Amino acid sequence: RLIDGLKSLNDASPPRLPEPIAPPRWSKPVIDPREALSRPAEWVSITDATGRIAAEFVCPYPPGMPVLAPGEEITEETVEYLSHVQNMGWEVRGASLWEAQKIGVVR
Repeated sequence: RLIDGLKSLNDASPPRLPEPIAPPRWSKPVIDPREALSRPAEWVSITDATGRIAAEFVCPYPPGMPVLAPGEEITEETVEYLSHVQNMGWEVRGASLWEAQKIGVVR
């Protein structure tokens, strides 16, 4: 029974994951990172972050490179990528409320 069960698992189709997409281009710095870190921040839904200024680092794993740094403009392309990262279930470091699907932005 074990061998038959393993064979049936092997024959089953793998779960379908979303196709990976390329990371966005580098975001444009709008204010100095030190200023972004010292100003008050608020946490907004990732989908509402377009056009705002990042208040924290956002670093998805994989690939392990920051997508956003404090002081950079959050573009529509970046929001699309971060939504994809959520769908893939990748780990994200730096974004303190990532599990709540929020990102820190400068007020």
